[in-house]
Amino acid sequence: MGHQNEHDRQYRRAFDIMFTNSGKYSKQVAMGAFADITDLVQSETPDLYGFIPEKVWEGTKIGGKYYSVPTYKDSSLTQYWVFDDKYVQKYGIDIQNIKTLPDLDRPLRDMKAGEGKGFYPLPMTQGEGLNGFFNAYDDLTLGFPPVGVKTDDASRTVVSVLEQPDVITNLKLLHSWYKDGIINPDAPTKTENDKGRPFFAAQAFPGAEVSWQINDAVEKYNMVQHFGPIYTTSTIQGSLNAISANSKYKAEALKYLELVNTDPTLRNMLAFGELGVDYNLVDGEKVIERTSDTWPLAAYSQATFFNLAVTKGAPEDQWEQVKKLNDAATSSAVLGFALDISELQTEVANCQAVWDKYKYELITGASDPEAMIPRITAELRTAGMDAIMQAAQEQINNYFK
Repeated sequence: MGHQNEHDRQYRRAFDIMFTNSGKYSKQVAMGAFADITDLVQSETPDLYGFIPEKVWEGTKIGGKYYSVPTYKDSSLTQYWVFDDKYVQKYGIDIQNIKTLPDLDRPLRDMKAGEGKGFYPLPMTQGEGLNGFFNAYDDLTLGFPPVGVKTDDASRTVVSVLEQPDVITNLKLLHSWYKDGIINPDAPTKTENDKGRPFFAAQAFPGAEVSWQINDAVEKYNMVQHFGPIYTTSTIQGSLNAISANSKYKAEALKYLELVNTDPTLRNMLAFGELGVDYNLVDGEKVIERTSDTWPLAAYSQATFFNLAVTKGAPEDQWEQVKKLNDAATSSAVLGFALDISELQTEVANCQAVWDKYKYELITGASDPEAMIPRITAELRTAGMDAIMQAAQEQINNYFK
C-alpha cells in the first residue's frame, strides 16, 4: 500500500500540465489525476479544439470524455522498408513492388549470395527484431503483442496473435532467414545497431531518411511505404498533455496549449531554444538551422509539428507530407478503445514475464516458431492470457455497443 500512497501524493503536488502517454494515461485517469477537459476545451479554446481532427481527439477519450490534449503530429502510423541505395542499384531491386514480407525474400537472398558470408542483409537487435512486425494487430494499448485485434477486423474479435496463420507464416520466414545467414547470428543478444544497415524496417514519415543518412554516413537511403497510414489508440496516445485535476488554472493551461499549437514563434522556441543562440531562421519562420546541441527538450512531447519549422536539409514540405499521411489514414477497428487492466495486473505481469523470456529468440528468427509457439502459448495460458482476452472482449463489446 505504501507505494500506492507515494504514487497518489505525487499527483497531489501542484502541477498544471503534465506529459503522458499510452502506458500510463488510462491508469492516471483512473486515479483521478487529470481534469476532464471535454467541455472546457470547446468553450475556452475553440481554435485548439478545431485544429486537432476528430479522429485524433477520439483516440484520447476515456469513458467518452477528454482528459488530455493530443499532440497532433505523425499521429497515424506508417511503416517503411528502408534500403541502402547502393545495394538497390547493384542487385536491381524493384523496391516499389515490395509490399509484404515474402516480397523481401528474393532481394535479401540476392544480397546475401552476392556479398558473402560475413554480410547480413537484415541486421537486427534483440529489442526490435523486425520493426513493426505486429502492426496488423491492435495491441489495445497493452504494449503486449500476443493479445490483440486485427486492425481491419469489423467483428473486433480479440485473438491470440502468435497463433494467427499470417503471423506464423511470417515468423517461419524470419526463421528461414536466420538459418540462412540473412539475419546476424547474434541478433537475440545484440543490443545496439551498427551504423549503415543495408536494409531495415522503420515507423517513419517522409524526409526521415535525411537524418538517417547523416547519422549513418550512408550516401542514400530509399524509403518504401508498405503499411498504413493507420490511426490506433496507441499511436495517438504516444504524446499527450494533461491538466491536473487540482490545477487552479485549468483554462489558462489550456490557453497555453492552444498558443503552442497555433503560434509558430513560440513553437520553434520550445523545440529549438533561443533564436540566434540555438538556432537561426533560414527562410522566414519556415526553415531553421540549429547552431547548438544544448537544447534538451523533446519536440515530440510539446505540441503539433504542423506549425514547426523544418530543419535545414529535410524536405521543405516535410510536415505537409506528414499531414497528408494523417489525412489518408484509416482507423483501427478498435480506435478509441484502451484496455483497462486495473483488475488484471497479476495476469498482465505474469504474461509479460513469459513473453520476455522468449521474445528475443522469436522476433529475431532465432527460434523455430513451429516448435516454440505451442510452448509459449501454453505458458501464456497458464499465466492468465485467457482471462486477459476474455476481459478485453467484454470491454470492447461494451465500448462499441
